[in-house]
Amino acid sequence: MRRKFGFLLLLLFFVCIACNPSLPSKETMGKNASFSSAKLELYSVSIDVPKQVKLNEVFTIKASLLNLGDNQIMIRHAARIFYFSIKNSNGKQVNTFGMKGVGEISTLKIQEPATEDYNYKLDTSGYYEVSAIAKFTIGEGENLKEYEFETNRSVIEVIP
Repeated sequence: MRRKFGFLLLLLFFVCIACNPSLPSKETMGKNASFSSAKLELYSVSIDVPKQVKLNEVFTIKASLLNLGDNQIMIRHAARIFYFSIKNSNGKQVNTFGMKGVGEISTLKIQEPATEDYNYKLDTSGYYEVSAIAKFTIGEGENLKEYEFETNRSVIEVIP
């Protein structure tokens, strides 16, 4: 009985390991805190932010979606592909990000990134976590598939 129980525990352990997604590698996370990316099966999303900005200074966040597949793809999305998130050190989102327009169609060419910029300024010094989420749909009619990919998080310091 003990052997069966031990075998079941060992089997459960291996199943848990097999089902758990792996953590991003160093290559996937970028070379510094201001750039990070997440590679997914056929797509790669990345974000580029400055490491440091001055208080009330407008800065730019750049997010990119890259088609790693063998064919160009038509995607449907809102007015923009990316939704941007800026959170303070307490985890509270400090930016509001709304979009007008739906039903936009873009072509994702092979190995050519679709890039969007987001300009913002912060009025309180400190550290902020920045990320972006790409949301889009591929397909027609009953064959629609929704995708949502979040970039890795980067940190920006706001100084007086």
